[in-house]
Amino acid sequence: MTLVARFAALSFAASVGLFAMGCVVAEGEGVEGEDDEEFEVEPDGDERAAESASVGVDCSAKRTDTGYKGGKAYTITVVKADGKPIEIATASMYARMQKAAAASGVAIRVVSGFRTNAEQKYLYNCYVTKSCNGGNLAARPGYSNHQSGHALDLNSKGAGVQTWLNNNAAKYGFKRTVPSEPWHWEYWGGMVDGGCGGGGGGGGATPAPTSGCTSATLGKTVPLNTCVQSKFDGKWYQCLPGNDWEIRWNVPAACVSEHPL
Repeated sequence: MTLVARFAALSFAASVGLFAMGCVVAEGEGVEGEDDEEFEVEPDGDERAAESASVGVDCSAKRTDTGYKGGKAYTITVVKADGKPIEIATASMYARMQKAAAASGVAIRVVSGFRTNAEQKYLYNCYVTKSCNGGNLAARPGYSNHQSGHALDLNSKGAGVQTWLNNNAAKYGFKRTVPSEPWHWEYWGGMVDGGCGGGGGGGGATPAPTSGCTSATLGKTVPLNTCVQSKFDGKWYQCLPGNDWEIRWNVPAACVSEHPL
């Protein structure tokens, strides 16, 4: 028997032995302790929902919940960004990043944010039983990046979104932590001004007002859905919940009043 044939025979025998001992992992199947997140599919983003009146960060309904990272539980504070639950410090920086993108004419939206353990159990059961959610692969409960509250799936297929994120997200502390998921971004920094941040403090920061927005152009607080042409860049912005200003043309709600320069 030649050396090549002998090596092939030994390799085959080793493979058979591993299979007999149950050591062979099926393609796409996670192993104990491995994070399955990188195999999850891109969430469907309904652009009509993404452009709804819930755009922006809303700090009015803060709540505590249980986050998970690597199977370990800890307490987090959850608020909403674009109608999706996310961790409060992540929301504070996301608000800043979203405004910067809007100033460049790019509309970033959160498609998926924080998942509770119950939600992750449901998705994982769907994956195991193939009876719901299309049987899509999901990480084991306690091991999904989205259970941390710091992970966001963004509308990467939106006009100019992926390019803007690739060029600018790092400036705001957001990183792509899953190479195979261009839509998946995470922030693990602290609280900042804007969004739910009051003065750069911790979770006790005062929530931003939700009944109106402060307009530097007009020098006063205006009601929700007020539209103002900014003296800084000449663009039109509309007041949204959470003291958030959005590019006027990205918001379907009608202006309650208009204030040109």
